Amino acid sequence: MSYNDKLKAERVLRERTEANETPYTHGRKAILPLLGQAPSRDTIKKIRLTAKSVEGVEDVHEIIVHDYGSMYLISLHAEIPERLGPAEMHEIAERSERKLREIFGGEVVCHTDPLMERTPEIQAIEDRFNSALKTFPQIVGYHDFRVIAESPERIIIVADIDVTEDVAESEFIDIAKDLEARVEKEIQNLAYCSFYITPKYAY
Repeated sequence: MSYNDKLKAERVLRERTEANETPYTHGRKAILPLLGQAPSRDTIKKIRLTAKSVEGVEDVHEIIVHDYGSMYLISLHAEIPERLGPAEMHEIAERSERKLREIFGGEVVCHTDPLMERTPEIQAIEDRFNSALKTFPQIVGYHDFRVIAESPERIIIVADIDVTEDVAESEFIDIAKDLEARVEKEIQNLAYCSFYITPKYAY
């Protein structure tokens, strides 16, 4: 098939598709940009790679995008080593915001999430935490993992949990409670733990 024949075939297919559209589909196309629509995987990937390209940003999570057709409103959490201090972490977040605005336009808000120093003691706790996660097939990842000393003998564990897309939000509380019970069995010196299930609209 020649190039002109391909163009003709594509035009015919497009015309047939448009002819079969209903008032509902036309209205849906018109209103979605006003209400905001879910971002594509490519858009999320591009936002993540852009933010991570800024020196000091180790990783990114909880990306939320409002796509209004002519502009984006983006918020995200950037994981930055806490050893850099509040002032430097703030500057890194602002550099991320500027870089994302240059590419996507609109408005960007970058929250800073301090990364704990991974001492051997903290790593051992996280390894046991990972062991507990393996018993939950619906859990696909986690972030914002923190260990807080309640006392010299007791610790508190906090983390945000990512689950598969087919998990209903009505199940989030039960999953968090079951995970808390499992982690308490894995880590003996635990005072308590607090887990937050990442909502479906955050990536």
